[in-house]
Order: sequence, then structure tokens, then C-alpha cells
Amino acid sequence: MRIRHLIAVMLVLGLGTVGAMAADYTVPLSGGINPTGYTNYAAKPAGEVFVYGGLNTGSIRMQSGYFKFNTSALPAVTVTGVTFNYYVNAANWPYWSITPLTGDPTTATAAVLWTDIQAEKTVGYYNFLNEGSTYGVGWHTVVLGGTANADVTAAIGTYFALGAASRDDGAATYFQEIDGFGMPNLPYLVVSDNPPPANDTCAGAIVIPGTPGSSSYTGNTALAANDYDCNAACVSTLPHADKDVAYTITLPAGCEVCVTLNQSVMTWNGGVYMVTDCADVDATCVAGASGWLAGGLDETFCFSDTATETYYIIVDGRTGGGSGPFQLDVTVSCLNGPTDLVCIDNGATAGLTWTNNDTYDNVEVYQDGILVLTLPGTATGASVTGVAKGYHCYYVCGVFGTDSKCSEDCCMIQGYDTVTVLWDFEGDDGGFVADGTGGWQWGAPSFGPCAGGADGKVWATDLDANYVNSACWLLDSGTIDLGDKGAFVCFDQCYDIETTWDGGVVWFTTDDYWYYNFEPLDGTDVPAITATPGCQWVAGRAGFSGDSGGWVTDCWDFTDAMWLNEDIKIRFAFGSDTSVAYSGWMIDNITVYNNVTAGPIDCDYTVLPAVGTVPFQVLHRITLTNTLTGGQVYTRRVAARLKVTIGNGTSYNPWRTGFTNVQPGSFYFTQFP
Repeated sequence: MRIRHLIAVMLVLGLGTVGAMAADYTVPLSGGINPTGYTNYAAKPAGEVFVYGGLNTGSIRMQSGYFKFNTSALPAVTVTGVTFNYYVNAANWPYWSITPLTGDPTTATAAVLWTDIQAEKTVGYYNFLNEGSTYGVGWHTVVLGGTANADVTAAIGTYFALGAASRDDGAATYFQEIDGFGMPNLPYLVVSDNPPPANDTCAGAIVIPGTPGSSSYTGNTALAANDYDCNAACVSTLPHADKDVAYTITLPAGCEVCVTLNQSVMTWNGGVYMVTDCADVDATCVAGASGWLAGGLDETFCFSDTATETYYIIVDGRTGGGSGPFQLDVTVSCLNGPTDLVCIDNGATAGLTWTNNDTYDNVEVYQDGILVLTLPGTATGASVTGVAKGYHCYYVCGVFGTDSKCSEDCCMIQGYDTVTVLWDFEGDDGGFVADGTGGWQWGAPSFGPCAGGADGKVWATDLDANYVNSACWLLDSGTIDLGDKGAFVCFDQCYDIETTWDGGVVWFTTDDYWYYNFEPLDGTDVPAITATPGCQWVAGRAGFSGDSGGWVTDCWDFTDAMWLNEDIKIRFAFGSDTSVAYSGWMIDNITVYNNVTAGPIDCDYTVLPAVGTVPFQVLHRITLTNTLTGGQVYTRRVAARLKVTIGNGTSYNPWRTGFTNVQPGSFYFTQFP
């Protein structure tokens, strides 16, 4: 309580002194009885801040909030950063903007204040924010962009005010409530006069060595000046933002640079891209060398050139995404790595072949990310032996000195006895059932980047046009027999989908009632697809989104004991949001890998005592030896059926089930594990 009262009555807490080179200052609310509150156009209650959507009916409008802060004791500094700190006590997916206020919110009428807050909610805002399902109760911090630094600098000695406007017009179910005056957790600002970093300008761009090796760079775009922007040439292709920093690299001919903007250290929505000249507004954005963080994933691109050139790598904030700390990971390689890797399933052996494209000291072979073979630099093939049955991925790397370059992965399912293409969709639609909502079509595709690589006929969200907005489409397969030894289920797919906002999710069912959604062996693209909130099959689920880069194969593992002897169906669920549509999702060649070689294992047990009460608490261990592969022992989960025969004079107490006094001469079956 003492801390809260201290914040409420203090004017400014400076973490530096006036005239210091760098300092942060905490700016509290203004005094009086109404420095915070909300307006619905007709009334202006003070205190808690409501930010609600809703319909405009008569004199009543959606609820918009306001905040007034006391800058009278703020030193005369040039503000280089403003963070808005506030406590949310209730929320549900608010889409909102933090806006400038031209007048004093404590004296303006409800109607004038409401109009003032709304004026910059789509253009001229400090922040444009789309909150998700994880946005909820607790403290939140937002770096103010736009003209906030200049506006706070101009307001020193008086007050600074801002508004909070919902963009969910007509939808009062999306909202947030923020603690205001008279409540436990008061909002406040942190104002900085930290000088911008040297690489805020092109002339100060940090130099990345163009020699082979890896390096990491950390920084904070929040410290960059608001009025400097390197991305003028990229505005037409990337969402424009207001804070960025620059790096430069002279890349030798034939070398490749790979750049990753590391999501793990970022709490803001940023991007990274390359230009040919940071200072020139007519500079060319390097094709394929740009992108924004999406869905919690790192943003990575690789670029190479046939001539030695100097490039600028720009770390930037997405429109409304804010700014803050980041980590940039850079790897330079001047080798041409192996290509055309082919992997062949030979049971417990994997046969690999590839093409070398440079001179290597040696070639390294990796299985499932682990180095298993080191070969002479001239090697173009290898055999990996002793491979356990299952799904495995391989790649090979050419090594020269300290530099190395690797091939793409080659993945396959090994050791399974039958490979059956259940549905290739050439002769018919496979008996698949679409839910009748206007999506999912069967036939030969003629539209989009996936159509050219299609193997004949497919199932697609649309064969000859983009999918529609607000889609929620389901497609159900026929029955797949997993067998009694487990199976892998795979299918080919290609997709061109708006990243994160739209996507596809794969479900499985054994009874048309309970549905299971779990990751394929190679994972999904995004952890949570936005889609239409009412589309529960897709919204908030991990799934496939963005550009698949052509036709790919994905597989699911059904070798766990819970799936043995089960028949499953696949449900393909596709969802989109309310804007922007792409060519969509295509499905083909559904394949099942079964293991049918081994038969049932009969095991005899003697249960003692022969007469009396038998407490059945026995651990049963079974060793499986594969005589077909030279006696190799496999350790696997085993599902067994135990038959217990009851002798005369013996009562049987099965520990797992609790049955007692089974009649002599009868028997009992139990299933484990």
C-alpha cells in the first residue's frame, strides 16, 4: 500500500539527474478527481477506464478511455522514448488504438472528448494494437510510437493526455477494463531521454564481417529516433513502421548470408529486411530478403550474390507492433553445399546419395540431427546402418576449414512392411465428405502456385479461385485401419495461405465424436491460427499457414499403444478471417505405413501359490528379439493380453481390477499396460 500511495502523490521520479547524458523519468497521473475515465459520447464518468466496442445508438457511442499525466516536473529534455504502463483487470481480445488528445480531457464535454479520442484511431495513432487470447489481467507496457516523443517534449511543464479507442465497431463482446484513478494500480508513463544508438543512422551502421562464421548482435529499437527511417524504399511491400536500426555487410561473390531475427528475446512485432543503400530513398529492397515475425516464430532469410556487393540489414518495427530489444543472428558461408540428397529405405539401413558442389575437407552425415558418419570430402554416398524402425531425417554437410554448408533434409519412414496409398483421388473423390458450407472441391486444380505441381486430381479449398473470407470448412476422410502393430499416416499437401490469420488444422477421430489434434512429425507452421473466432476447429489451434514452398509430405505417428487395432478418420479443417484471401490448401495421396511382420507373442507364467489367495502384483517384462536382423533387440512399448486360469482351491484377486472369488476352472482376461 505504501508503494501505491507513493506513486499516487509523487510528481516525477527521475532515474537520472537533469542534464545527464541518459535518464528515465516516471510520470504519474495528474491531480484532481478525474485524470482517468471514459466517455460514451453522452456521459463522462471518471475513474476506471472502459474500452468497449459496440453500436452507436442515438446519443450513446462505444466506450472510449482517457488518461491525463502530470509533466510539470519533467526536466527540459528531448524525449527519445515513452512507454505507457497500465493494469488490465478484465479483457477479451480487444482490438484498439492509443490516440493523441488535442484538448484537456478533464474539462472537455463527453461528446467533444469522445470525438477527440476517435479522431486518430486508424490514422495518426500512437499505437495500433490487436490483442489475442493471452492478453488478460495484469500489468502491460506499450512503447508509444507516432508523434508521442515530440508531443511529450512539447507538453513538458503542463500535462500530456492520450485516449484509448476500440476498433471493434458493433462488437461489445471485445473489450478491456483498465484500473484508473481511485483504484489499486495506477497507470503511469516512463519518459526517456536516452540518446539514439549510433546505428540509428546509415552512417553509423554496425559492420557485420563478410567472412565465414556466425555472430549475434543485440540492440533496442525503442532507443532509435522517431524521425529516422531506413525503409522508405520498402514501404510498398512491407508494413511501414517508425523505429529502426541499421547493419551493413560486404558479401563476397558466391557467399551466402543467413539472417535470423530471434523471437525469444522480443515482446514486440518486428521485422528484418535488406536494402542496397540505406540512405537512398530509391534503394532496391533485396528480393526474398525480408519478413516480419509472425505467430511466435523466428524470422529467417538467406541471400547470396554472384558479385561482391555491400548491403544494409535493417531491423524495424511493424506498424502498430511497437519497438524494443532484439537479437539478430547472422551466419556467413562461402561454400556451396551438397544438394540433391536422396534417401532410400533398406529396412535397418538408410542408403544416401548426393551431389557435391564444392571442394570439401570432409563430408558429415547427420541422422535426426546427430552426427553419425564423417567421410572423405569426395564422398557422394553413404549407408547408415542399425537404424531403428520409425521416422528418420538425414542431411549431409560439406566442411572446408571452419566453414560448412549443409543440404536440405531428406526424411522417410523406415522398416515398415506395407506402404499403401489409400487415396490418390485420380479415379474418384475417395468418398470424402465436405461439410456443405461452400468450400472443399475435388478435381484438377487450375489456380495458384500449387496447381502446377499437383499430381492429377486433389481435394482443395478452391480449384480455380481464392478461398473466401470468414471460411470454416470441414473435409472428412474414409476409414483408415491402423492395424495391431501401429502405423504412420502421411499425405501430400501444398498451401498458399495468409500467414497466421488463416490456416488449416488436421484432426483425427476413432468414433466420429471425440477428435484429436496433435503435431505432425515435422511440426506445424504457427502455434495459433487467428481465423474467424467462431470457427472452433481452427481458431487458436496450431496448424499450417503461409507458403509451403510447393508440394510437401507430412506424417503423423500412430505407433503408440492407444492407437493399436483402431480405425481412424481424418478431418481437414480450414478457417479464414474477415479479410485477405489467397489460393488456399490442397490435399493429395493419403498413405499408411503398417507393420505386419510380427505376430502375437504367447508367454506362459506360473502364478504362486497354487492354493490360497493370489495377490496379483507381478511385473511382467518382455524382451523382443528381431531374428531377421541378426538378433538386434528393440525396446518398445508393448500392449499385451494376459489370460489367467484359476485352479481348484484357488481364489484370484486381480490387483488391477479388484475382482475376487473367481470360480475354480474359469479364466480371466486382462489388458495392459
